[in-house]
Amino acid sequence: MRHISLDLEAFSTKPYATIIQIGAVEFNIGDLRESVPPALGATFKVNIDAKSSAAVGCVVDGDTIKWWNDQSDEAKASVRDPSIRLTFEKAMRAFATFVEGTGARYVWGNGATFDCSRLSEAYELSNVERPWHYKGDQDLRTLRHSVKLLGRKIPPLPIQDDPEFVKHDGLWDAKSQAQEIQYAYRELAKGLRCSNEEAP
Repeated sequence: MRHISLDLEAFSTKPYATIIQIGAVEFNIGDLRESVPPALGATFKVNIDAKSSAAVGCVVDGDTIKWWNDQSDEAKASVRDPSIRLTFEKAMRAFATFVEGTGARYVWGNGATFDCSRLSEAYELSNVERPWHYKGDQDLRTLRHSVKLLGRKIPPLPIQDDPEFVKHDGLWDAKSQAQEIQYAYRELAKGLRCSNEEAP
């Protein structure tokens, strides 16, 4: 598959934030003539030991810590799960191995200045090369805005109806983001076809 949807959970929104969880899923856009997108692919989720992140210079923001205190018990349990916790360096290596195994060229974040940017900074602090080229950075927020400019609307996402769905769990958010990207491309295709049909 050519695309990876990435979601980070962190203790800051600032540069070199302490990332506490990486969630990701591989996906394809699929045939835009099909109303239902293709199934999502392989998944990745790991929690990162905050002490090991602090040791390499990652930062914590008090306001973000307060924000986490107000999140659901399920979300907090997810980022605290010790069974998937790795040190900073091991987590960087694990995600690099995942990306390389998918052969993906594009990594999607929700906005242009957080997921891809913060993880790229983490790779700068590690001894691991970032596993995707900077030209592969993609941004859902811009895609979402493009859909609106064409007068289209992204439909409700089926994945969010899953009874196990947890907001602010990195993997669930990555899956939701991937599905939104798939449906957004379909709406873009519909909007462009309508525009061409209306052109004189």
